[in-house]
Order: sequence, then C-alpha cells, then structure tokens
Amino acid sequence: MNGPEALTCEEVAKKITERTGVAARYVDIPLEAQRKAMIDQKMPDWQVTALIDLQHYYINGQGDATDRTVAEILGRPPATLDQFLTDSATEFRSQAAKA
Repeated sequence: MNGPEALTCEEVAKKITERTGVAARYVDIPLEAQRKAMIDQKMPDWQVTALIDLQHYYINGQGDATDRTVAEILGRPPATLDQFLTDSATEFRSQAAKA
C-alpha cells in the first residue's frame, strides 16, 4: 500500500526541509554498515535479514509504483507528502527544537 506518489529518499528529505523549515537530508548508509549496526544492537537475525531485504527491494527500484489501494480503503484520495508536511509542520518544528 502506498500514497499517491512515489518519492525517492532525497525527495522526501527535500520536501521535509521545504515544508517544515527543519533541515533534513538523506544519508545513504552502505548495506554492510547497516547490517553491522543492527547486529551490534543485538537485533535478531531474522529482523536484520528482513530489513536488509526490504532495503534491496527499494534499491532495486521496486518501490516506485503507486496504486489505488489506500484510496479504496479510505474511501477518499490519500494525502500527498506535501499535504501531510504542511499539516504537521508545527509538530516537526516542535520535535526539532527538543533535539
């Protein structure tokens, strides 16, 4: 299930920055570094494997399609990321101020 648009991680970070005024950037962490960090945190092997498999899914461009499933379940069009960020900008700013 997904929303009405397929965005890259870089596009999401850019939209967060533009809509909320909170600086965001995407950092591409190599898969082996991700795996090591999860193992170092004592995550179960099945979970590490599942998250790395999910990352492969996106890296290989398989997450770039949209469909109408969310709209059909909601009975209305889903919000775009821009709409969500505009509606939630205050919360983003509030959380950034606490950091």
